[in-house]
Amino acid sequence: MKEIFFIINLMAALNATAQQRDGAYVPKQPPIPIEVVVGQNSSMYQMIVSKQITPGSKFGFFNLINYEVTYDDFAPNSYIIQSIVNYEIVKGLGVGAGANFKSFGGFKPIAVASYSYFNRDIGFLVQPSVELAENGNYEVFTMFEWHPVNAKKIQPYFRVQGLLTFNDEHAFSYHYWRIGIQYKGFRVGPGLNVQYVGPNVVNTTNLGGYFSILIP
Repeated sequence: MKEIFFIINLMAALNATAQQRDGAYVPKQPPIPIEVVVGQNSSMYQMIVSKQITPGSKFGFFNLINYEVTYDDFAPNSYIIQSIVNYEIVKGLGVGAGANFKSFGGFKPIAVASYSYFNRDIGFLVQPSVELAENGNYEVFTMFEWHPVNAKKIQPYFRVQGLLTFNDEHAFSYHYWRIGIQYKGFRVGPGLNVQYVGPNVVNTTNLGGYFSILIP
């Protein structure tokens, strides 16, 4: 089931990319970052897609795939897959609907609001959501990214990404930190993942390095 859901999401992501190339003129949209992190406790794979469904449309598609493989034989691997179709009410502000599929929560439909700001050098997104199910969780996803654009071939890069999931009490949260360099469509550098699990907020830390490729 996990593999099928992953393939469906990947095909949707690639379809969104392909739609950019149809027609004589295509407005530039954000690339798709595919990232691999190798740390002392686990490895993590992540892909984020944020595209307009068609160029110039107020409808967009957001997809997050996050899969973590732990080195502990007694600890399960974890995954978060989130797919959302959203509508931009005014520039930067939107609403949407979609679904979560998680190792610790299963499959649940969600309703979403979002605020985003992007330019050549920075990107910011905050996205609260609620699971439309009995005892569904509330969630806030946020990301800030700095990637200056100028004449230099090698650029600095920084990103912080966070997630908070809660109901009557804390369920799961994380903050991920990336710093490094960017050369054309490649990013590399040290990375830190910090996660908190359960109402007792059990903490795990994973320090290592990351490599990311940007797909136009």
